[in-house]
Parts: sequence; structure tokens; C-alpha cells
Amino acid sequence: MAAPVTETCSERIPLAQFSHAKLKVNKDGTACKPPVFTRFKSSETTKDSRKRNKQYLVATTDEEMEYVGQNFGPTASRSDSMCKYMVGVVDKKTNKIKVYDAQIYHLQPWIFLKESLKEDAQDVPDKKDLSFIEKNDMLTEAFGSARKQRAMESRHRNKVASEALEHSLKKAMEEAGSLPNTPTKSQEASETLDILPKCNKDAIRPEEVYLMKDIISQSIMFSLKNASEFLTSATQNQIAEWKTKEKYSAYVLNQAQALTGTGEKRKENGARLLYLMYLIHMHCLKPFQCRKGIPFISGTPDAVRTHLLNEFTVESISPDSQKTLRNLSGKMRDKLALYIILIALHIENFRVNLSQLQKELHLGSNKMQTLVRSLGCKIVKLTVGKGGTSTSQLMAQLSIPLIFPSAFKAKPKFGGRR
Repeated sequence: MAAPVTETCSERIPLAQFSHAKLKVNKDGTACKPPVFTRFKSSETTKDSRKRNKQYLVATTDEEMEYVGQNFGPTASRSDSMCKYMVGVVDKKTNKIKVYDAQIYHLQPWIFLKESLKEDAQDVPDKKDLSFIEKNDMLTEAFGSARKQRAMESRHRNKVASEALEHSLKKAMEEAGSLPNTPTKSQEASETLDILPKCNKDAIRPEEVYLMKDIISQSIMFSLKNASEFLTSATQNQIAEWKTKEKYSAYVLNQAQALTGTGEKRKENGARLLYLMYLIHMHCLKPFQCRKGIPFISGTPDAVRTHLLNEFTVESISPDSQKTLRNLSGKMRDKLALYIILIALHIENFRVNLSQLQKELHLGSNKMQTLVRSLGCKIVKLTVGKGGTSTSQLMAQLSIPLIFPSAFKAKPKFGGRR
């Protein structure tokens, strides 16, 4: 017999979904030692209704493990934006169902933040020795809004002692006087090495030369896996439509069509493609597009935005000296190109068609080959023929042993001794 449904109540019931655990259930279906759930509401006052209604759900177990989820943010579940969830409660006496609106919270373990908090606590001095401004900065860093935190960081950067400034200027002038007027190619090579990730020159296999964890950290990979669902679940028709509209990078979409693996392996491959898409987008930005800040692709997680700004941009002061700006210098564009080549090597089993990447990044052939050789790669020229016509393509291959460019030796002038 079907039970009649009463009208929906306004209260939203939280539904918990654990990412790394499952509840232990007895034979009768009841939970065995269920965790204690606590819901917190944000006190931030802003015009954005999503931030104003932001809530946190905390689950605590007897094993001192905590799980935290939120209804808005980079780690929040996107299920609510696609469909509406409801929970029905049956009253056995009246045989009626009362329907409640529900909201899903994707709960994740609180391990990484606990470890970082322990490390920060060891570096914090005794609070009794801190001044009022230092204590206020600690509160702003822990609980302040994003705007106050940026203002505090800007104030710390601009706070330079006069003695330290004079010392740095004197040292810079001495170094400038001792250096030659024109940089050599060996100096340019050393500058390229400064922007490269950690390289294991004694590696036995190509995948051990540049480790993926040194290119994409574990925390950033976690955010990318949640945001790359639209790539891993996209159909061939959707990818073809994105290609026609030129919505995303053509190279990334070609790799998305050939995306392999299932489960966690497919998520990891999708996260690499999404990170590669972000890097190609930043590299192709024009200077006039960065005047009011770096424009990111829609849907980029906040944690990934902060990481990209810190790793691939430089700070500068606005003309009116009122705020700090983020710009893409030539050195940072080279760093972006190097990371793009490295991720492409990992995706394509350490053999990449440079002609496709060169067209995507709008780089010259000499510049592209210089960047590839600085990574220790070999460049192979292939001739592809179709219908009586042949075209040459350059392939970059990372193999053992590594081959790095040798030190530059100046050629003797005409008439000089050889």
C-alpha cells in the first residue's frame, strides 16, 4: 500500500558521503559506533549568497579521525548543482511520508591540515612575547577574510628595514660591476635550470627522471581530480563540439579522446590533462589580458589558482602604488613551457610530437628545441608522407642516458688564432 506524501519541509537534511571510509553496519542495518556529526555555519558577511550560506559538516569517530565537508568551495560536491536530493521519513502510525530537502556533503579526512598545523605550531614563538600587531596578524591569518589576508601579506612584503635595503643595494651594485655586460649562453642555461623541477640524472628509467609528484603536488592533484570530472566523463560528441567551438586546448582535447584507464587511474590521467590545460591557457595569455589580473578558465579550483599564481607569476606594484599585480614575465613563460613539455612527456609515454605543441604554444622552432634540450631530451626528425607529399615533424624523446646541452665556447674571430 503506497503511503500519501505530505508537503515538503523547508529544512535541508545533510547527507554525508565519505571519500576514504565506510560506516560499519550491523546485521539489522543500524550503524555500529556511528560518528558524531556537527554542522557549522559561516559568519562571513558578503554579497555572494553562496559564501554567506557556506556550511561545514564535521564527523568525529572514536579513533580520533575527523572528516570535514562543505557545501561550497573547491572540495564541495557538485551533485547538488545537477539534481535535487530529497529524503522521505515514513510515520508508521499515520502511514504518511514527510519529505525533506537534502544536501550532500563530501567528507574528506582532516589529515593533511593537521600535519601542517603541527608544523606551524613548532615555528610559532611564545604568544606572551608577541606584540599586539603580531597577535592580530595571527588572528587574521587563521580567521580573516581573503581581502584582509592579502592586505596583511602585502604589508609584510613592503616592510623592509633601511639597513637591509642599503646592504642589498650595495651587494647588487658590487655584483653588477663584476659581471660582464652581455650574458653568455652558459648563464642562460643556468637560468633555465633554476625554473626546472627536481631532476634525477642517475635515473634508470625515464619516468624516474622527473617525478610527477615534483611537478604536481599531492594536495593540488587532489583538487584536480575533483575538478576534472567533466573531462573524464565527456563523450566523443562533446569533445568534438568543444573542438569546433575552440573552447579548450586542441592538444588536451586530442588526448582526452584517447584517455584510458578506469577508476583512480582514469581520475589521475584526467587531473594531469586538466593541469596541462591550465598551463597552456596561461602561456597563451597576452600582456593586455593580464592588466587587471590573470584570467583563469571558468571552474578552476581556488587552491589551484593560488598555486598557479605563486609558481608561474611575478609580483609588481601598480602605477599608483595602491596594490600589487601579478604578471607573466619571459622567464615565467619559459617555466610554463617547460612544465607543459614535461607533463606531455608523462602523458604520451615520454615521446611527444613537438610540432603540435609548438603550434599550441605559438613558439618558434629554435626556442622549442632549446627548451626540450634543456630537459635532457633527444630530438628526432620524422618524415610523414600523405598522397605523394611529405612533411617533417620533430619528436622529443626522453630516454636514458640523458643528453644535456654542453657548455658554450666562444668561436674565434676572423683572423685570430684557432
